Amino acid sequence: MAVKMLPSLIAVVVCFARIAFAIPHHELEDIFAQAKTAFADANYPLAVKHFRTLKELLPDWKDNYINLASAELQTGNVNAMLQVYKEAVSKFSSDGPIHSRYCELLAKTGDMADVERPEDGIQACERAVSLEPRLKSNYLYSAETLKLAGRVNQALVVYAKADALFPEDAEILRPYCAYIADIMDAFFNHPTARLPPNGYEICAKVAEMLPEDSDILQKLAVALKVGMQHEAAIAVYELWLQKFGDRNLKDTIHIKATLAKTLINGGKRDRADELAKECLAAERSRSHLNAAALVRAIGWPYDRLGWELQVEETDATINSIKIRNEKMCPSGKWRIALNYTEEAELHPDRLSITFLNSDTAHQTYGRTDDPIFIGPLVPKYPHLFLEKAVYLVLFKKDVFLTGLNGVVHADCTVYAGSHHANIGLQTFPMTDDTPIVEIHDRAVSIMLHQMQNYYHWVAEALPKLLLLKEHVLDKPEYKDVKVIVPSKGVAKTLEDTLGMEEFAFLKDRLITFANPTTTRYHFTKGLFVVDWVHARDDVHGTLAESQWAVYWPPKHVHSIVRPFFHAALRKRGTFPDVTAASTNDQTIVYVQRKGGVRSFANEDQVCAYLSERFGNRLLIHTGGEGLLRQVAVFAKARVVVGNHGAGLTNFMFTQPGAVLVTIPKDPMVDFCFANMVAGMGERHFVVSEIPGAHYVGSYPALSAKHMELLGNVIENAYEMSSVGEVGEHDEL
Repeated sequence: MAVKMLPSLIAVVVCFARIAFAIPHHELEDIFAQAKTAFADANYPLAVKHFRTLKELLPDWKDNYINLASAELQTGNVNAMLQVYKEAVSKFSSDGPIHSRYCELLAKTGDMADVERPEDGIQACERAVSLEPRLKSNYLYSAETLKLAGRVNQALVVYAKADALFPEDAEILRPYCAYIADIMDAFFNHPTARLPPNGYEICAKVAEMLPEDSDILQKLAVALKVGMQHEAAIAVYELWLQKFGDRNLKDTIHIKATLAKTLINGGKRDRADELAKECLAAERSRSHLNAAALVRAIGWPYDRLGWELQVEETDATINSIKIRNEKMCPSGKWRIALNYTEEAELHPDRLSITFLNSDTAHQTYGRTDDPIFIGPLVPKYPHLFLEKAVYLVLFKKDVFLTGLNGVVHADCTVYAGSHHANIGLQTFPMTDDTPIVEIHDRAVSIMLHQMQNYYHWVAEALPKLLLLKEHVLDKPEYKDVKVIVPSKGVAKTLEDTLGMEEFAFLKDRLITFANPTTTRYHFTKGLFVVDWVHARDDVHGTLAESQWAVYWPPKHVHSIVRPFFHAALRKRGTFPDVTAASTNDQTIVYVQRKGGVRSFANEDQVCAYLSERFGNRLLIHTGGEGLLRQVAVFAKARVVVGNHGAGLTNFMFTQPGAVLVTIPKDPMVDFCFANMVAGMGERHFVVSEIPGAHYVGSYPALSAKHMELLGNVIENAYEMSSVGEVGEHDEL
């Protein structure tokens, strides 16, 4: 950095006149000369000393602040440099260049280790933009400073303003596109981000402006992939390989692994499998194993190879953990625990367990004549299930929680629990430099995979909360126990549930699990969880070695959730009387997925046909109701109809005797609703005659013939339904 010259004699005199004591002009010149010489000789500590002296003597000399800051930076004292600029922007509050320079330095040094971020940094950047609104770099550095501070939405606003001012400027559009793609690619870190609706267009525009920029082409592909624009994403990845595939082998293999995951989501399983195998042949890295396991999980039902790849990926991840400290793992050698019973026997000082369903665990449920297939048999569709063992687990002290799904770990051990090898360690911080939040209260955790997803909340997390309520939270001796919940805005259904009167007693007992991918929570006084584990000897072959079955709750869960919500409706006087003559109205509920994944291409026509055929008996469910209103809708249903998707979770709220009609995916790999129906003791139809959608694709337009077929199946299910003919019971 160039050292700015001492002001002219007149300027010095003006400054000097404000000093309370006299000092000859030549002495000021001498001090400045010594400062310049020291700086030129790289004697930066001496230069700092002289510039500081000048700052004391001439506090209104703006350029000297820049000189002093430059010298401080050369000594390696970034914090001192920023402090000088902090004083300068305070003193020269209307000086645009000073604010701009301060903002630039904040952006360029903000991610350096041991740099203390000034609290006024963001305000200084905002001031820089307002003072010099046409200076493009102000927007770039302001956005970067906001990003470093974790102000995602504010950074996006700054980029949007810059885009409006400089719409054809690649220097603006490039980082804007990159940030959009990065947020989308790590959406679990930014659940409340408000992304621009034209994000794809921004990336496509800059990719066209910079055709030889391989990074931007990749960002465009990422944005399209995460945004479910799979065909377009595949085309962009293929273009990347065509243009840049021969430049760097490592980058090329990475793109191929990502393309494999995009292809399987686009329904192209053979090409996806081919690429995944090519990547594994190049290197059996964690990311390549993840891609290959995903391809097999989505492409082939109950795939043994997919399970083996998942186990290998999890083992590789455990072996890659670099945490070695006295609190978590003195040896640095980590392991995974798959069974709570064995762990409690081996380490009674660490954890204890209470068996919650000893009377039903490992018993068979389901029936051999369910489902009823309308069309060809679906390969490997399960009929019978073995009940999982449900445990209340107490980790006695010094246990940690981290990662998006709240991975429990302590004493060099990661506890897999119900999700087994599919525990999901992608967001688990692997090093011991992660900030730790100390929790000195006893607590319970309900954190798990995709809590923002309706199915995972209702079928997995909520049952755990209800069991923890019964066995811990309601008991006087545990009135001090807190509850770990996600940040506000992550899961609306969760917030609606906790807002119920039944959970009012938890109002002052919640601890927010904020920034889980960058923070580790340390529970010094213990942590309770409820979890379930499938039997090692799975006689029916429907639970063990399945990447999907780890998300299927035990039958025991259904004996808790349905009665809880029915009791809540009765308490409020809104439980439907299905024995009354008028209850034929809205007793067939069609779960619409208009415009979403796995919807019919002609969803409006399907709804029109069903409405005409079933009249007042039909209710088209769009999911816009509040939680308890939604429960009431399905509590009245005799038949629930829909394509595979989270909306079918509402079948759990039906009354005994209800029937589910579902159109399967192709290939059908996740049988969670088969497990749900079996666990509830109900029946379901699988209309496999209708062409299915791949995992994240859409169903083809339903033909008139298939509409009539679907209507006939619904009519048969309606006749089979016995809702209102049997009393509600406990053994569901």
